[in-house]
Amino acid sequence: MAQTLSRFVGGAKITVPVYLIANPEDTLIGGGFNGGRLTLEIPRKRDAYPSLLHELFHAFLRTRQREIERTAGGVPGLEAETLSEGLAYAFNPGLVRAGTDDPLLTTVAGYLAQGSTLKNSYPRFNLYGLALRPLLKDALADSRQSLETLLPRAADAWLVLTELEKARGTKPGPKWETWDYRKDPRHSLFIFGRSDQVDGQALVASAEQRHYFGRSHDADEYKKMLTKNAKPGDCIILLLSLDDAEGRVPKEYSDLLPLPWAEVENRLKQGQKVFERGKAREMIVFVLATPTTAGLRGEFQRLATGRRFSDSTEPPQ
Repeated sequence: MAQTLSRFVGGAKITVPVYLIANPEDTLIGGGFNGGRLTLEIPRKRDAYPSLLHELFHAFLRTRQREIERTAGGVPGLEAETLSEGLAYAFNPGLVRAGTDDPLLTTVAGYLAQGSTLKNSYPRFNLYGLALRPLLKDALADSRQSLETLLPRAADAWLVLTELEKARGTKPGPKWETWDYRKDPRHSLFIFGRSDQVDGQALVASAEQRHYFGRSHDADEYKKMLTKNAKPGDCIILLLSLDDAEGRVPKEYSDLLPLPWAEVENRLKQGQKVFERGKAREMIVFVLATPTTAGLRGEFQRLATGRRFSDSTEPPQ
């Protein structure tokens, strides 16, 4: 792999100091390549090797930073960080992955289901990475190609992506404007919280065969979803964290909480996680709250992939 990547960036050979950092969380992970050094968090139950490959790819790309900046500077709406991250996500988890799962595709599907746009960094990096994946695959397999030959095609891919983004923002046709989800036999799943708190792959598991709506904690969003789309038997997931003062259930919808916010807040201040299920307005309601925003995404992933957001009568764990 190192030989292939070296050839891809024009023959550069690199030496990368790697600093491993213990992370007491089970699945949360992080890292980065900055200042010529690579830091990598090692959680207890998640393989950190894919993240290592992702960051090493950044190290190779950094040897051609001027070319990347020059290409990005000539394309409307594209900056060097997005171009680099798009290529890195295309490499891993796009191309180099274990097993038959396709985490990049699944993550993008989750972001699209949430209605995430290119304005948000992680959806932007993943969507661009998916668009670049077939181009990068060809470039790495063909010794006649290199980063230099790929960059113009990467610029074109960004332009295509932004055109598709415009279509997503176009007002839908009459059929979808008048679609009544309350009469649809399929139930719906409503997740209220920040889009970056929901793991795309876990989202697919949590939604199952239901319609999915991802919205913020804005009172207007609650009103729109619960008066126009919700029906008895639907499921609501409320994502909350103590350090996100704006991410609170609006007062007029506080009856959705399975337990009072004061009790949730008290448990969070003690460093506890809160996962409770209740029933309100003839719908099943889950609240998932963590002391920090950083921990919320990993906890959602764990519970969703374990099918803990189901409509069964089994109590949450």
